[in-house]
Amino acid sequence: MDTRKFSIYSVYHKPFLQPGAGFVIPIHAGKAISNTELGFAGDDTGDNISDQNRNFCELTVVYWIWKNVAFEPGDIWGLCHYRRYFGIPATGWFSKKRSFIKRKPTAAELDARVNDRFKDYVCHTLETADAIIQEPAYASKKKGKILTIEAHYLQEHIAEHWKASKEVMLEFYPEYATSLAEFCNSEKMSFANMMIASAAVWDGYLSWLFHILFEVQKRTAIPEDAYQARVFGFISERILTLYLRHNKLRVAYMPIEFYE
Repeated sequence: MDTRKFSIYSVYHKPFLQPGAGFVIPIHAGKAISNTELGFAGDDTGDNISDQNRNFCELTVVYWIWKNVAFEPGDIWGLCHYRRYFGIPATGWFSKKRSFIKRKPTAAELDARVNDRFKDYVCHTLETADAIIQEPAYASKKKGKILTIEAHYLQEHIAEHWKASKEVMLEFYPEYATSLAEFCNSEKMSFANMMIASAAVWDGYLSWLFHILFEVQKRTAIPEDAYQARVFGFISERILTLYLRHNKLRVAYMPIEFYE
């Protein structure tokens, strides 16, 4: 009998549908600075960075889970969003790999996919993989023009933040030099900071991630613009892929199903 804990944490910041599956745990992100009461636990208790949600996005929930939920190393947990969940990939001769799938935002649609079959698929997949992330997609592909991950960040966000992130990473983890250069020049990544993995994998990744981000925070200015202020969510969304590649972790892919 499999006695490992299995939990999927779903990040909310406003009311929305909730899956009926008992393994899905809704968490109110940025609850410390929210004027909305969603009726379930938030990321604002114990050791937390809830009041920095405008800058860290869903990472305030990730940090809260990491610091406050007791796991055994083999326990499995994952992060999804209130409108975004992993989906079981289609199979068959004519099936193609998909990164995003749009679904109708109904309870029936959600429960038809986030259920015990989903749990069984994930647990079976993690018997031979270390982590599940989104099927990679182009960082930017518009009108046939493809940008590298670095070029896209520099075009859409603040160059100072990306430069500081690279500097801190190479200062703290110089062994990443080759991996980082290759990653910056690659074109595909997995989005939304979504991953399902063992607690041991999460612990290694989050120790590395927050070591970098908290130092970048000390060295850079946060812009007034609300979108660009989400800087640490943007950076982490990219370097998750870097971490997995550099550490040669076995990765399996699932599409993100978007209930819009």
